Amino acid sequence: MEAEAKHRREYTTYGNVAYHAGYGGSVIQAPSREAIPIPQTRPKRRAAARPKVRVREAGEVSVFAVSGFLVLLGLALMLIFSYSQINEIHTGTVVLQDQLADLQKEEVSLMAREQMAYDLQAIEKQETGDGSMSKPRSSQQVILDDSNEDNAVLYQNESSTLITWIGQAVKNIGSLFSNVLSYFY
Repeated sequence: MEAEAKHRREYTTYGNVAYHAGYGGSVIQAPSREAIPIPQTRPKRRAAARPKVRVREAGEVSVFAVSGFLVLLGLALMLIFSYSQINEIHTGTVVLQDQLADLQKEEVSLMAREQMAYDLQAIEKQETGDGSMSKPRSSQQVILDDSNEDNAVLYQNESSTLITWIGQAVKNIGSLFSNVLSYFY
């Protein structure tokens, strides 16, 4: 029973609040002298020696890498030149379209001037009046009958040989290449 009494704690009450008997009344208890830690000095460490690292030597430049960069550079230059050519062609077409519009306006005005310059009724009166020109009579008019089928005969030289055929093929291929080259230049 004594052991039970040792473990039993005594509490006091203040109104309806229970306090532990060992409570001294202060919120923060002052630490005892033995509880204050004494700072210890750390032993000095030696600076770590860095290991010596061997640097990899520069290798040779790959021929494939250099040729790839050169091909890429060539393609980029071709692209830039093609864009500049397209720009020049576009500028030329705009200029030509403007000239065409101006020429069409001029054509309309010239046609109107030409129609005003010639009075067809006055010319007819003048020519028929002196007898140099007369209206056609019904006996002078001829009507063609076009109801028959048309016939056409194509005569070929019977002596066409392989040599003439090859010559014609070479001419056709040459004209094809000249047309293709004229498209680019």
